[in-house]
Amino acid sequence: MRMKKHVNISCPMDCCDLCRFIVTVEKGRITKFEGDPHHPVTKGFTCKKGKDLVQRMVHPDRIRHPLMKKNGRFVKATYEEVFQIIADKLVSIKQEFGTKAILNYTSDGYGGIKNRIQSIFFNCFGGVTQPQGSLCWGAGIAAQQYDLGSSKGHFPDDVLNADTILVWGRNPKYTSIHLYTLLKQAQKKGSRIIVIDPVKTATAKAFDDYVRIRPSTDGVLALAMANTIIENNLHDKKFVEKYVLGFDRFKAYASGFTLKRVEQITQISAKTIKAMAFQYVRSKTASIYIGFGMQRYHNGGNNIRCIDALAAVTGNIGKKGCGVNYAAKSISPYLSDLDRKSEVYAKNRRLFTVGKLGDFLETVQGPSVKAIFVAYGNPLTQSPDLKKTIKNFSRVEFKVVFDHFMTDTAKQADIVLPAAFVFEQEDLFATSMYSPVLNYSQKAVDPPEGLMPEFDVYLKLAEKIGLKNLGFKDSQEYL
Repeated sequence: MRMKKHVNISCPMDCCDLCRFIVTVEKGRITKFEGDPHHPVTKGFTCKKGKDLVQRMVHPDRIRHPLMKKNGRFVKATYEEVFQIIADKLVSIKQEFGTKAILNYTSDGYGGIKNRIQSIFFNCFGGVTQPQGSLCWGAGIAAQQYDLGSSKGHFPDDVLNADTILVWGRNPKYTSIHLYTLLKQAQKKGSRIIVIDPVKTATAKAFDDYVRIRPSTDGVLALAMANTIIENNLHDKKFVEKYVLGFDRFKAYASGFTLKRVEQITQISAKTIKAMAFQYVRSKTASIYIGFGMQRYHNGGNNIRCIDALAAVTGNIGKKGCGVNYAAKSISPYLSDLDRKSEVYAKNRRLFTVGKLGDFLETVQGPSVKAIFVAYGNPLTQSPDLKKTIKNFSRVEFKVVFDHFMTDTAKQADIVLPAAFVFEQEDLFATSMYSPVLNYSQKAVDPPEGLMPEFDVYLKLAEKIGLKNLGFKDSQEYL
């Protein structure tokens, strides 16, 4: 019997880079953890969060068995006990109030495609109440879909083909270490890198050109740059004629954003704005990397759209070393097939805006929410207006939460079910932020004795309530 093995593991976090690891397993325990040098993007080095995953998995505070609240305190329960309680609740709520009285809340705390099982289950159950939109980056995605048809970005190492790079509202030294490494390589090759940010971040300090901007005025800056370029007859006329819709209307609108006016709005000098515009348009190749912060304002989507327009009028789209790089949605849409197929059963789906969970629970019309199921997220620390959200969440009569640890949300639950770690199950991972790579992640070790991964929990619940339309019989068939 082989006592030692090496296993490929994907980082499960909702992160730009999607690292892959190689772990050494001896006698059922992970004894070594290192980055995979063969990964096309991360190339063997990982961040501290990835390295800490093994310690989190074996942490003494980890939840290792089902918990049920009795008289205000959690007590250990069996899966059979909680399955019976959950099944009875689901059936009774459906019969008395309809499935809209059940709220399904999932997020991105675990990035494998198995995390869709909860939503597939509730679609097949008839459709329930669930959030739509994003707490993170939804306005920017919608903006680029409107402008470009999708938000795919360029392959990471394409940045090395750029003569000028605008790092706009992004801090990759802390948030995307592999992009930061490539930026430093580009700098050594002679690329001009300009960091635009309200704060002089670690990334801004690492490069020669830093431009401080007033928060939320990014779109205005982009319009002023575009106007300067058009006024000086430097825009790419052939590209505009062939690919750009509405140029004349855009030109007329942008003409109102003069250097003098925009200097007052952005608090960037007219001289600097003009110099940036000329640097960007006169470069043979120019690439923009934008962060999420600028689209978290009321005008957030338009900030992104104005930057898209700047790239469009200069012809910096669809070429090597160019683009407006916001997301990398080249693989993830293809992994949603079973989600979409299950939606045919979701006749009673009810949607609300994810950032208004507290408001929705308080003011919902029609059947009020009688049960909430939470997985891969912690809405009682992540939602806006936490005081209202906590108050109204706590009033819901039945709550089930999956998690590794006793989070603020889990503390409010009636039943807490332990979640499996990435090392304890096979899965497929694809980030949609920066790295257009699909990671296959093998199972390395068994979960703690008796712990059932979330995917298997929902298979058992489906069996318990007689749900037969999931479309697969086990995780192998699903993958």
